[in-house]
Amino acid sequence: MGYGELKIRSYDVQTHRARVEDLERRCEVGPSKRVVLFTDTMGDPICRIRNSPVYKMLIAELGSEVVGVIQGSIKLATVHKPPKNLARLGYVLGLRIAPLHRRKGIGLELVLELEKWFIANDVDYSYMATEKDNEASVNLFVKKAWICQIQDTGDSC
Repeated sequence: MGYGELKIRSYDVQTHRARVEDLERRCEVGPSKRVVLFTDTMGDPICRIRNSPVYKMLIAELGSEVVGVIQGSIKLATVHKPPKNLARLGYVLGLRIAPLHRRKGIGLELVLELEKWFIANDVDYSYMATEKDNEASVNLFVKKAWICQIQDTGDSC
């Protein structure tokens, strides 16, 4: 990477909150051909996962700069596959990489760490969602052999 050693850490509200909020402000969210969505977390970067039974937020740091973030949660869901009718589902959301640090493998490192957490917590299935025109995100998960299905058309990617 050339910028020093990348460190992946668990989010700590005291240490990382202001820097994660700054990263969120610098990252565009939403389809590139439409209005960009800004998500105001109102001072709580884990607000999207806080109500999940089990959750984790990881940050990627280069030096003292937070250059990436990812959130994951685990929930139980009913499935109709006897003998086990409950499955542990892992959800990946909120993957953000600072614009100047994209395409350097930081997103992949964050996903790998979150996958390790899912495995350690006996997750049966994991899911992620992204905009279909977010090529970097789609390519990352396809490269990791995640099954990709576009919701509005049913087309596979």
